[in-house]
Amino acid sequence: PSYFVAKYSAKGGLYWVLPFRGTSELTTPGFDAIAVDSHDNFYLSGTLDGAVDADPGRHVRLRSPETDSDVIVMKFREDTKLLGATVVTLAGNAADDATQLKIDSAGYGYVGGTYTDASSSDTLGYLAKISARGKVAWWNNTADAQDGCVLGIDRNQNPVLVGQSRTSASMAINRFNQDGRFVSR
Repeated sequence: PSYFVAKYSAKGGLYWVLPFRGTSELTTPGFDAIAVDSHDNFYLSGTLDGAVDADPGRHVRLRSPETDSDVIVMKFREDTKLLGATVVTLAGNAADDATQLKIDSAGYGYVGGTYTDASSSDTLGYLAKISARGKVAWWNNTADAQDGCVLGIDRNQNPVLVGQSRTSASMAINRFNQDGRFVSR
């Protein structure tokens, strides 16, 4: 499949289109989320199940998963120039999605979603921090996330991941500090 990102004016005029195309050798990421930082750079997150050319421009910047399905976070300038593409491997577990993407005021990215635990087959939540330079700072797993999760940034710029736990009437609220240490539930 092919994907694209487009930017429109407030009146609906098209500014640009950024296409992503697969080939017989390369796949396209399964994009799940988009976010914009305070400098108008935009970020895309999704899952990666094969080699991909992360730069839809003239250059070739290959990124490959280490497992059946890893997370990819891509950062672009407002003019669509690729600034970086990072693959997040979840310790041998296959990522199901990367639907949650937030950028804090310092330019750090947080991506969250669900993965299938390789040993128990449970659906769990994860949270990863991406530095402003595009490197994985840390990732952490969270409580059950059978029906997905929601990511937020609190007033202290710390990530909070909320997941639906095993019972339909309860949710797990997982708060982390900026170093990835679990703070409270």
